[in-house]
Amino acid sequence: MDWDQIYATVVDWCTHTGIKIVIALLVLIVSFTLINLITKRMGKRLEKNKKADKTLSRTFVYVLRIVLKIVVVGALIGYLGLDTSGLSALIASLGVAIGLAVNGTLSNFAGGVLIIITRPFKDDDYISALGHEGTVESIRITHTKIRT
Repeated sequence: MDWDQIYATVVDWCTHTGIKIVIALLVLIVSFTLINLITKRMGKRLEKNKKADKTLSRTFVYVLRIVLKIVVVGALIGYLGLDTSGLSALIASLGVAIGLAVNGTLSNFAGGVLIIITRPFKDDDYISALGHEGTVESIRITHTKIRT
């Protein structure tokens, strides 16, 4: 092989694809940092608000953070010119596999969602269930912390 041809190929790749990758990584880092900063501040403001439910506030901020990060990653994949149809099929397959693997966890998740929606109790309530009693410290989608 001719070294001039190899050099030209490497330079061409660096000027087109390499720069795109560096820009995408910088945008990813800055975007994730901004998303974390903004959602953290939003969470603190919602917690200070006496009218806002703590559990709904935390859940909203958590879901918003994840959705924004997924949007950023999707946009960057499009920017890099990658075919997203294969990636979509892979994500769907992984979703089915993970769903089958964590069947018990999904029922806990569904229970957490029901607790958040129906609000039978909230933070700082004293509850008793199945022989356990205590004060609710926090309610999350997957678990509820009770101080006994």
